[in-house]
Parts: sequence; C-alpha cells; structure tokens
Amino acid sequence: MKGLLTKDLLILKQQAKTAVFILLCGIMMSFTFEKTMVIGYITIIGTMLAFSTIGYDEFDNGYSFIFTLPVSRRTYVREKYALALGCAFSMAVLGGIIALVMMLADGTQHAFEETLISSGSMIAVAILFISFMIPVRIKYNAEKGRVIMYILYAAVLVAGFAGSKLISMLGIDMHAFISKLDAMNPWVILCILAIAVLILLAVSEQYTEHVISKKEY
Repeated sequence: MKGLLTKDLLILKQQAKTAVFILLCGIMMSFTFEKTMVIGYITIIGTMLAFSTIGYDEFDNGYSFIFTLPVSRRTYVREKYALALGCAFSMAVLGGIIALVMMLADGTQHAFEETLISSGSMIAVAILFISFMIPVRIKYNAEKGRVIMYILYAAVLVAGFAGSKLISMLGIDMHAFISKLDAMNPWVILCILAIAVLILLAVSEQYTEHVISKKEY
C-alpha cells in the first residue's frame, strides 16, 4: 500500500497549483458568506482531487500494469479509500484552521466549538461522498461513472422534492421536528451521524472489493 500511496501523492503533487487556487477561492468565498464555508468547499474539492487518481490508473491500460506488480486488488481498493479519507480529513482540518482564525479575528463567540462541529460534519459528508463515488468509479469508466453520478444527483433532488410534497400532504409538522433537533446536543447528533457514515463506508469498501475482484483488466 505504501507504494500505491506514494504514486498517488506524486500525482496529487502535480495538481498543487489547482489545489492552491481552490484554497484561495474558498477563503474569498468565506469573506462573502459564512466563515465556515471554506471548510466544506475545500473538503469536498480536495476529496474529488483524490478521485482523479483513479482516472490516471485507468489511462492507457494502467490497471493491467498495476496488477502485474505485487499488489492485490483488495490492497488497491483500500489504498483508494485511505487516500480519499486522508484528503478529506486533512482538508477539513486545514479549512477548520482557516475558519477559526477568521472567526477569532471577527470576535465570533464559540468560534472553536463551531469550527469543530463544522469540520466534523463536513468529514461525515465527505465520507458519504466517498462511499458512493469510489464504487461507481471502480465499476464504470470515467464517462459512464460521470453519467451515473449525474443520475444519482438527480435522484436525490427528485427524492427530496417528492419527500417534501409527501410531508406536506400528510400534514407532518417539520418545524416541530427541527425544533427538537435544535434542542439536542450537537455532539450527540454528530456522533450518530459518524456511526451511520462509518457503517456505510464499511459496506461500500466491501462492495468495491467485490466489484474489482470480478473485473478483467
């Protein structure tokens, strides 16, 4: 796994200018919107950069070469998850530091707690993103994978719209539900969210191992 990580980190190093540009965009957006916005922005974009290494591996029958090396398919899959998680975590920490400095400079109250909760929430969102993206990218090529993701995005939007309509038809009071959530300790909500996404991540990783074991390169 160490060799695969080294390879992918060198690939990411070539995208350093893009990463710096993304970081600057995130900082500028934070001056206009919420200070914590930089956390979510660079966390998701940083995670997407990690996915780009799969495209490099696919290029010019790269998989055929990689799997002639002493690297198992299971190790390859686990390395991709480790890389994506590492990028998500490091970007969330970096974004959190930037947001914290900006909030402290503005004299924001509870800046440290707000930064921790925002960073933790974005790591959870990134894990959810990773759990869906890696299986899709491994199972399909870049073009098909992109189409599948667009379909998934559309399905989420349709489900959200249909859900809101159904809630309205059934007369469910969402304001009361949201008030109950607001009354809960945010750390409890974050812990529940963390457990849920970690279970999803484990299922995703096992599924991806199954997918790649069936593929021929």
